[in-house]
Amino acid sequence: MKDPKDRSESAAPPGMNGSLGPGPDPRSGFQRLPLSPLSSSYLYWTFPLRGDVGQKGISGCLILLPGAVFQGGPIGDDEVLICADSGALSLQKGSTVPDIIIGDMDSIPWHVLDRMAGKGAAIVGYPEDKDASDGELAVRLGLEFAPSRMDIYGGKEGRSDHVLSSFQLLYIVPRSVKCVLHLDDDDIILLREGEERDIRTPRPIVSLIPAMGPCRVTLKGLKWELDREVLLPGSTRGIHNENPGRPFRLTVHQGGVFIIMTEDE
Repeated sequence: MKDPKDRSESAAPPGMNGSLGPGPDPRSGFQRLPLSPLSSSYLYWTFPLRGDVGQKGISGCLILLPGAVFQGGPIGDDEVLICADSGALSLQKGSTVPDIIIGDMDSIPWHVLDRMAGKGAAIVGYPEDKDASDGELAVRLGLEFAPSRMDIYGGKEGRSDHVLSSFQLLYIVPRSVKCVLHLDDDDIILLREGEERDIRTPRPIVSLIPAMGPCRVTLKGLKWELDREVLLPGSTRGIHNENPGRPFRLTVHQGGVFIIMTEDE
């Protein structure tokens, strides 16, 4: 692995000539972002954040994973948009430019990186041999902005291990951040012991899956309600409840639970 302090042209990722995008040589702005130990131990090439995104107050963070289906509108001034590697490809047809693209860049063409960097996106590169997925790196970086909410966009197509690992990302996000994982038309929330939330969703089907071993929950507002019911790993007790179209309330007394809101196929 290249020394992160090496600013020579040879330190640029393969395929880059060390002058990604127009304007001043980006090596003059080389910096280490204040990332977690996991990130800083692998970070080897960065470009400064565009505008004042590094200084402004951030209330929302949007993460686009590889294979993401993202149809959102313009990004607000109080939001930061981070793409994990080829998650940036979902933005090609529109005018939205991510604030940051992070990953080992093994699944995104270099000409796409070059174009987005030229429009102001910051690039955070990693070697392919690392101990975390690009999605995990993106989420951990997003949390450095201390957002109050986070939306993670992915997809259900492709490798099953990638789909399952997107659920794992919810464990990283602290309770203080309201986080939703969007997989195509599915919305997934993780609630932990002691949490209670009123949830409104247009999805007609709601399923509960234990996330941390056995969990005890109270559910009000769906067709089949639960009163301090224990859901066990290996049981399908919480699968396929029906949403009558009003807010429902879930209380987690013990353990943790994935709330999966989906369309009726």
